[in-house]
Amino acid sequence: MTVNRALYLLVLLTLASLALAGCNEPPPPQDFVSDNPNGGGGDDFGGGAGTGGGGEDGEGGDEGGDREVSEADIIEIEGDRLYALSRFAGLTVVDVAEPDDLSILGRYRVRGEPFEMYVDAGQVFVMYSNFGDWRWDEEGGGYMWTESSRLVALDASDPKNIAVRGTFDLPGGISDSRRVGDVLYVVTYEDGGCWGCQESPNTTVTSLNIANPAEPSIIDQIVFPDGDLTYGWAGPRPVSATNERLYVASFDWVDWNQGDGYIDVVDITDPTGDMELGTRVPVVGQIVSRWQMDEFEGVLRVVSQPGIWGSEAPPRVETFTVASASDVSPLGSVDMVLPRPESLRSVRFDGTRGFAITFERTDPLFTLDLSDPANPKQVGELEIPGWVYHMEVRGDRVLGLGFDRNAPEGSINVSLFDVSDFAQPTMMQRVHFGGDWADFAEDQNRVQKAFTILDDENLLLVPYSGWEVQGDELCATAIYRGGIQLIDWTGDDLVLRGVAPAKGRPRRARLHKARLLAMSDQAVQTFDILDRDAPLKTDELAFVPNVSQMARVGTDLLARYSRDWWARDERLELVPLGAPDRTVPLGSFDLSGLDAPDACASRSEPRIFGHGDFLLLVTDEWNFDPYGYEADTRSTTLRVFDTSDPSQPQLVGTHSYPFISGGYGYRLDDLAVNQADVVLSGDALMFVRSEWQWDPNTEQEWFESTLEVVDVSDPLAPVHAATLDRAQAALAGGLQVLGDRVVTWHADPVDGQPDKLRFYLDEIDVSNPAAPKIARSINVPGVPVAYRKDTARAITVDFQFATLPLSEDDCWKQANVHHYDHDANLCVTLQRPLKLVRLVADGAILLDTLDVDSDQMRLQGVLDTGERTFVHLSSGGNAYEVWGDLDPWAPSFPSNTVVTLDPDLGTGLAEASRVPVAQGWVSWRHGDVQGRGTTLAFDGNDGLVVLDASVAASPSVTVASLYGPACGDLELLEDEALCAMGPWGVQSVPLP
Repeated sequence: MTVNRALYLLVLLTLASLALAGCNEPPPPQDFVSDNPNGGGGDDFGGGAGTGGGGEDGEGGDEGGDREVSEADIIEIEGDRLYALSRFAGLTVVDVAEPDDLSILGRYRVRGEPFEMYVDAGQVFVMYSNFGDWRWDEEGGGYMWTESSRLVALDASDPKNIAVRGTFDLPGGISDSRRVGDVLYVVTYEDGGCWGCQESPNTTVTSLNIANPAEPSIIDQIVFPDGDLTYGWAGPRPVSATNERLYVASFDWVDWNQGDGYIDVVDITDPTGDMELGTRVPVVGQIVSRWQMDEFEGVLRVVSQPGIWGSEAPPRVETFTVASASDVSPLGSVDMVLPRPESLRSVRFDGTRGFAITFERTDPLFTLDLSDPANPKQVGELEIPGWVYHMEVRGDRVLGLGFDRNAPEGSINVSLFDVSDFAQPTMMQRVHFGGDWADFAEDQNRVQKAFTILDDENLLLVPYSGWEVQGDELCATAIYRGGIQLIDWTGDDLVLRGVAPAKGRPRRARLHKARLLAMSDQAVQTFDILDRDAPLKTDELAFVPNVSQMARVGTDLLARYSRDWWARDERLELVPLGAPDRTVPLGSFDLSGLDAPDACASRSEPRIFGHGDFLLLVTDEWNFDPYGYEADTRSTTLRVFDTSDPSQPQLVGTHSYPFISGGYGYRLDDLAVNQADVVLSGDALMFVRSEWQWDPNTEQEWFESTLEVVDVSDPLAPVHAATLDRAQAALAGGLQVLGDRVVTWHADPVDGQPDKLRFYLDEIDVSNPAAPKIARSINVPGVPVAYRKDTARAITVDFQFATLPLSEDDCWKQANVHHYDHDANLCVTLQRPLKLVRLVADGAILLDTLDVDSDQMRLQGVLDTGERTFVHLSSGGNAYEVWGDLDPWAPSFPSNTVVTLDPDLGTGLAEASRVPVAQGWVSWRHGDVQGRGTTLAFDGNDGLVVLDASVAASPSVTVASLYGPACGDLELLEDEALCAMGPWGVQSVPLP
């Protein structure tokens, strides 16, 4: 029988209107059956569910003129100002006039990863890598994600008002730079993997005139195409520089174990910055660090390694006469004689001497005589354990920074070598430190900036980080240890002294006014090192707070939860609501001491809730016996803090419950339902507790789930008020606070129809938290996403399979594809219509259906504020464009649209507006999106997207760039949105 759909809907709407007017008894509730989004017969989709839960730096000197070669760094001290460049905080200017009383003078932040900087009399040139942006592609007719590098010229002479002088986009990622006089040379690398970069690998050298910091300008660029990457991995090219030439090394692979090395020479003698591409110098093998090449007194010296790791070909020393950048001719060479086939690990030149270290199980140190450059000679050899990462030469002494993973005293070492008898080098002393698997924050091309040698103080400073394993092998715990190791160097002796423990991963150490300044990406710390065995911390200044969660507490406070992964520091901090990014809190509570001493015990990151002047902190805790003598235990712990005195938050109660929150099971394809496993509604703290069950006899699976309610009307004495049994279900949802009700859902299988489900809206009445109850369970068409108690209306997302006669290639181009049925050669799509229902005493009545998704746009999520209903649509991005002639590994980034529904939900669903909002991957799961009144905010790839739908038919969209990569926790206040971004801090974004 054919039914006129329009007439059918008209009848339904008429009946609904009469019922609302109270003229007639409502029609009987309907039976709603949905397609199972986890069924449909496709591969991996049946059943199952997810859970809720020469010179000084070893380079050429200035023999060609008076222009000085200088390098960038992440730290610089000018007078009593410290300029610190952190990947989390950007540029921070710190007052170090009184090192024991540090303060921030100013800060400059943008979205991008800082690389290094140059500082000159308050003028700062900051280089950023991974500077991502969406740009319109005219040819493709859409937005394209591009990544580049950027140089930003800043006037920081007044740190409170740092001004931008100029910005310059550079291709690819920054790999190195040099400043020669008034010209800055920046080396960038494109490997074909960064979005918007050239497809083939290449290295670009860009020169910029910075003679006038107020008007920096790009002068010249040279692009070096890199070789075939069929074998091996090229990576950024090492660069060595004099004030006349740049030496840019590379390697072309021939097969998996051999290739042709070469060095491109660039003439930089022009003081205005014009560059001339010189000759290409062939060398025998790979050059992987800058230290392998050096120009001295008109001779280029190179030590390279043929082949790759394990190659039996020995390293070769080669020399070249340098008449000019375009005239470099071979002079001499010698193959190094090794006791066994080994790979080159470290090289250093010093005047007419050279030092090379190779590696297998022991590290031979070789001395090279280059006094007659036409006849380089291998002179001496010394076998040492471990391997040396970097060398610094001081006359007849060489300091080596290296590793020895087999040393029980520590995996990092510093060695002192005597090379006064060049034919018989000796190791005079070695000290070990660092614990298990320690390392450095810098690579081999930059480690010299971290390895600080204070000759006048007879002191070495080594920033390091590592792991110390505690507990037995069944319950081992890796504890991070990081800091600045102090080592005395007096004459021919090295003495290991104390460690200045660092906050975060340490990167630099400097001495200023008799104080040690230790810098990481998180903070700068000051230490009194009068007693070098016991450095005493005198001050600590965080660049930005580390915040992963937030909650408003009281009337004017913000509670921040901070967990420093490196330092294993866990804190609860209180700051004024108007200063969410304040680095010094009003008060804090150390949560680190709450960890159980048992290595086999653990606890989750907490969920935090503000409740008047109290803060509720909920964690899941596990304790298991690896030997099986005792039963494993799982529990939920509620900790209550009194914040009435924000300077001294107090833990006033700890309460444990014999269940684990979470575990609710839902896998609704990829539909984002804004639900949580713990919510606070009024005085009721509610938990979802679910466990997956399986009957091997019937081969059926289901969730056994309960709702646990804790009455917190008296926060000093919370009471576990009730356990509410939920129906045994195929799927069970989390909790949503919709209006003044707590709503959840479950879905039951339909007998005889394994691909069908009946969804139910479960309404929880917690108006009396001491006696909560499941008010009713109503069959509805799909997952409930909005509920208006005053009008008894609910919106759901239904699931309906459809088939299309498409090829597999065309099928996966559909935004709403579910799977491809290979047996029937059909494309199976999953439609997600919105349904509006009226809730009656014992059921629901369908009022309207609205199809918002299509083969071009997939419904991804819904959020309802009580005043507006927002629907997220995505163009799909079902993975990858693997069809046709497109690159099989090039992702197709989705575009995103927000549909605002007509706020009048009396009898029907209608779109009020549809606006594009963001490019890339966007999540609308709990915590990623928030709405209040007529405002919606969520984290988009290019920043925080704020949609103002005060006029539903014409909403406005703004995008605020975020300093961090993502908004991990989002809070909406009256006039601002707060984004917690972990170590990138908290960012405030004004709301319309």
